[in-house]
Amino acid sequence: MIRWIVLSCFFAASSAAFADDGVLSLNELNKLREVRSVAMSPNGENVAFTLNLATDAYVNGEGSLLREIYVVNQKGKILPFVTGGDALGYVRWSPDGRSIWFLSKREHDANVGVYQINVAGGEARKKVMLSSDIAGFVLHPDGKSILVWGPTAQSAKQLELQKLHFDQQVFEESADKHQLWLVNLEQTNLKPKPIIDNLHVLDAQWIPESKNILVQYAASGLTDDVIMGKQIAVFDRQGNRLNHFSHEGKMSKVKISPDGKSIAVIGSNDPSDPAEGRLLLGSVAGSTLIDLIPDLAGHVQDIDWQSDNTIAFIVHQRLNSFIASKKIDKPSGDYRILQQDIGITTSLSFDEDGKNAALINHTDKHPPELYWYTRKVSGRVTDSNTWLHDKTLSKQQSIEFAARDGTKIDGILYTPDVPNNSKAPLIIFVHGGPEAHISAGWLDRYSQPIQYAVSRGFFVFLPNYRGSTGKGVAFSKLGQGDYAGAEFDDLLDAKQYLVEHFDIASDRVGISGASYGGYAAAWAATKMTSEFAASVSSMGIADQISKFGITDIPSEMIKLHSVKLPWQNWQWLLQRSPIYHVDGATTPLLLLHGQLDTRVPYSQSVELYRHFKFRTKTPVRLVLYPQEGHGFKLAPNKLDYSMRLMRWMEHFLIDKKNDLPAYSLPHDELTVSGPCE
Repeated sequence: MIRWIVLSCFFAASSAAFADDGVLSLNELNKLREVRSVAMSPNGENVAFTLNLATDAYVNGEGSLLREIYVVNQKGKILPFVTGGDALGYVRWSPDGRSIWFLSKREHDANVGVYQINVAGGEARKKVMLSSDIAGFVLHPDGKSILVWGPTAQSAKQLELQKLHFDQQVFEESADKHQLWLVNLEQTNLKPKPIIDNLHVLDAQWIPESKNILVQYAASGLTDDVIMGKQIAVFDRQGNRLNHFSHEGKMSKVKISPDGKSIAVIGSNDPSDPAEGRLLLGSVAGSTLIDLIPDLAGHVQDIDWQSDNTIAFIVHQRLNSFIASKKIDKPSGDYRILQQDIGITTSLSFDEDGKNAALINHTDKHPPELYWYTRKVSGRVTDSNTWLHDKTLSKQQSIEFAARDGTKIDGILYTPDVPNNSKAPLIIFVHGGPEAHISAGWLDRYSQPIQYAVSRGFFVFLPNYRGSTGKGVAFSKLGQGDYAGAEFDDLLDAKQYLVEHFDIASDRVGISGASYGGYAAAWAATKMTSEFAASVSSMGIADQISKFGITDIPSEMIKLHSVKLPWQNWQWLLQRSPIYHVDGATTPLLLLHGQLDTRVPYSQSVELYRHFKFRTKTPVRLVLYPQEGHGFKLAPNKLDYSMRLMRWMEHFLIDKKNDLPAYSLPHDELTVSGPCE
């Protein structure tokens, strides 16, 4: 095994830091460092990886948005390459393995540009900077040219008009498209040559032994088009499309084989498949994609080629994951497992020989870290949060039960210390999507502070209700056409099972979730109000009719979830909306929402809040976050979210209060009494 390497972690001094009592505190969730990306060098000798900065919400609230680059060799020696914290990403090796290239916007930069740093040492140098942000790039194998893509810069006239307040936007029609340019790195002026300017370019790859380019694109930059309408085609350097691959439905990663003859794609089974997760194969010269493992009862997470005819991939299956490989000329469904039972693997990157791979892996004991898989050694490489060793972490327990119709539902349970002959409260954290899943790895985050909750005496359960991924296409489709139906009945069945088998107080069960999980929490507070004693709904759906008209994913809603148009049955859609069931709601409801959210606009929470205020006397509170969208980024907002969530649950489930908790948060008292006293 590779010896563990300790990366020192920065902790800013703060008068508001929480006392270290062996419990993972709410502010410490922001201090966790995670390996965010890995890239194996072509020769397999080094791995470049990125880490986020540790963040104290009271000192450097934007720290978690910044990254550092490190390089580790096979002997386990880690060297810092770009430190101090920059807005950076998209880390790639040069074809000869002598340098690392990445995107960054540094202190004096007007836009995001391409930087290079030599492995032999030295400072990072700016290589390509356009008059607009660069979203992605790929170096030519000879290192003499580079493809870059990103939005077109505004013209001088447009900028001048903006100064006069002619900054109007035509809704959806004026959305930016990412264009594709070719830059000759041997030229002095680096003048970009436009290749594609009429499509929204998402990714581009040079086709080996060819002058052509494989491009992944969407018709526009609209979110719905990007999620639902990704396409792949081969273009020449003049931007002429040579051939197009037929695929309908979601799609994520595309990788060309080393010999340039085949492509592997993480795609969908059909247009109504809720999530990309099938391993598809096509010929670069062809137009069709076939499913290499059609009966796979799981979802493919990442892919990379080991050789011209062998593709490696990560599968998330039920609560676990494994790494496997498949020869593309072997019978369909035949694959070989390379590694399993090491935790939850989310990313892999192989060298040119397919012998060494860098992995990102997490377990219930640590957040995502760098692991190494080779034919000689394998195991964990980084230990980015050594202070976690001094924390008491509650153990996970895998749970499986039969729902009322016999469908098997699984999830993860955390158990507090419960005195004999007593019952403890329960919080059910519901994941979003619903095309997502919970795995048996590191699950603590600002929206589900599990370890802190357990330390306060709560059971915590995270279910994979029907519609979740990880069990294959059929299971992920079980919730289609049945908004808030059997999928949310699974949550009630989970509650009943847990109450029957563990020391849980049935009248002290709370529920929380974000996005679709926020919808579940809002549904629990209204339609299922007799079953739940407290609810925290974040970014949740309140009104399915109005949500269709304001979301940025209307096509996904129709094709993958409701499977019917609103005007085909208005009443059904209304009855599947929490606002319809507010009369009689007695569950105290906390609503948390980012004001920049376009997926589920914050007006959804305003609607539900207004209905509660007019139609009930039930405690309700709405907290808006002006700088956040669909998912929080800033540490102060994450901490505020966690504190409000836990105070709400403690107030109603432990203290058994009937009125609203205090309006403000006691930030000034954190050093004395903890975050939620």
